[in-house]
Amino acid sequence: MTFHAFKQLLKYKWIAKTRHGVHSPFVFDFVEKVLRDKTRGSFERKLINYFNEYPITWRDISEINLHLADVPADEIIIIRNIHRDEAATQHWAALANDPAVKLSIDIYNYGLLFFRTSFKEKQHFVLKYPG
Repeated sequence: MTFHAFKQLLKYKWIAKTRHGVHSPFVFDFVEKVLRDKTRGSFERKLINYFNEYPITWRDISEINLHLADVPADEIIIIRNIHRDEAATQHWAALANDPAVKLSIDIYNYGLLFFRTSFKEKQHFVLKYPG
């Protein structure tokens, strides 16, 4: 783990919210059914099962050179290694702040980007993942 990644991990542990800090019904359900799920299986498998009705694109942060305005509203982009190094953290912040992104979730090792127009307000969550 690089010094930057360690520093980001400490920051993440300090600011990450549990289900009690989430006021979005969509995100609360995600916390309950994915992040707090104690069943066996990989985190990636849990994400696939939970979002089974939506197209999911998996990327490493270094692979993201998307024009986010062109991403369909129902697609979910899941990015690995968003805090690997300083460039990755900056790239993640730029993606999460893009106007096309309606909801972003940072769970340290993964970042999730949602583009649904049904999300009226742009929101960003940093959530604790006990796994």
